[in-house]
Amino acid sequence: MRKNREYKSDVFSMLMESKENALEDWLKDNDKDLFSRRQIQIPTPHFIVFYNGMQKKPEYEEMRLSDSFYHKAQEPQIEIICKVYNINPENNQKLKKKSTVLEGYTYFVEKVRENQRQQMNLEEAVDSAIHDCIDHHVLEDFFRRRKDEVKKMTHLDYTWEKRERLIRMEEYADGEAAGLREGKAVGIRDSLLELLQEFGDIPEALQTRIESEKDLQVLTSWLKVAARADSLEEFQEKTGLL
Repeated sequence: MRKNREYKSDVFSMLMESKENALEDWLKDNDKDLFSRRQIQIPTPHFIVFYNGMQKKPEYEEMRLSDSFYHKAQEPQIEIICKVYNINPENNQKLKKKSTVLEGYTYFVEKVRENQRQQMNLEEAVDSAIHDCIDHHVLEDFFRRRKDEVKKMTHLDYTWEKRERLIRMEEYADGEAAGLREGKAVGIRDSLLELLQEFGDIPEALQTRIESEKDLQVLTSWLKVAARADSLEEFQEKTGLL
């Protein structure tokens, strides 16, 4: 199992910082004691994930803790059901309309991605997205008050995602000896093109050049550069594929 993140850095967590959502404050307000011998009534827990990653996911799905158990049981003694809502554009529009925070956060993230597709580096993309949100009154007060924090946290988020992505790609490439070289080359090329597509349309000449490359060492080096790059332009400059 992959290690958990060592910090909570996403902007959504910052938006959701609220005392009224804390169990500690609820217990105080309702004069409850967790160490009492008597059974106390607590709010019903719900586990929800808002997904806005780059992979294609259904609009809604459920994840169960028991799916990870080595030995399946009809009635596991412990179970957690997590509801996963895809909040990428064109998904769960009604849900997002019900929450100014959720809708605004989705708008911000999509603006960052849109800016990157226009060949902006990460810092420029985030800064432009923040100004766009302020100009269009999207979570305006939040971005005015915490602009510098958002820039820092967004950079951490994207750096972590790129690190995780690089690890996955390197693990995939390191399995070269275990499989057929041609099959691995195809897999690496597909992964490379998938990464580059996140920056926008790939020039036909560049795509043709990548698809014609069969050397695993070359493809792997390109893959690592793509995983670290902030734009298509940066990838081409560092690989010499201009």
